[in-house]
Amino acid sequence: PAHYRTFKQFLTKVWDERFDAYLPTTLAGKSTRLGDLSSAFDGAILAGYNILYYSSCESGTVSNWVGVMAACESDEDLSCGGVPWQYTPFVGKDQGQCSTSGTRWGTFGADAGRTFWRLAMDYVLHTEDSEHVDIYWRSGWVNGNITFNARLFLNRVVTQYRRYAECDGSVVGGCDCHYPGCVENATQAIKLAAAFAVDRWPRTPGLTCDNVPHHGQAWWAGFMAY
Repeated sequence: PAHYRTFKQFLTKVWDERFDAYLPTTLAGKSTRLGDLSSAFDGAILAGYNILYYSSCESGTVSNWVGVMAACESDEDLSCGGVPWQYTPFVGKDQGQCSTSGTRWGTFGADAGRTFWRLAMDYVLHTEDSEHVDIYWRSGWVNGNITFNARLFLNRVVTQYRRYAECDGSVVGGCDCHYPGCVENATQAIKLAAAFAVDRWPRTPGLTCDNVPHHGQAWWAGFMAY
């Protein structure tokens, strides 16, 4: 989301009406303007946060791959109305699944781990804007009972670390090692990664939920979380 907000801010600052000629027309053949492009960025941000809400757990784990679908009645239509996250994390009402790049659907791992950084960028670069996110019901109406934004998501991650990491990364030296050759104040990733470890027994609590139904793969989840 931070990238879309930054693109929008940049274009708003430098746009010239001559640039309108580079924009595509609507499906109906109507010319588009900067306002239409800005709305597209806003729509991508809104959709991203809603898809994230329906594909993540209270611990901050996110599914590597999730489904979004708003199928049209005819294959001839390029676009149509719908709620893309209506069945997320599944693909459509038949609960289809999808995956690629060697990571699995419905698990937290190498692909999903980058979510932390993307939300952190949105919070750091666009703190105020990232606070105001509308979450919609799966039926497409705004759900006024839900608060979800970059700060809340990142706090979920922090809480998971505080509860289940094997050291306190917020304290200088809190994750040091104590054997010969250790570097002072060099955080030991393996101690922090315990908060999202999937290759231990008993498993770290909170890593799965209805939105992320399966445990991650080997060491990837813990490593990428760190």
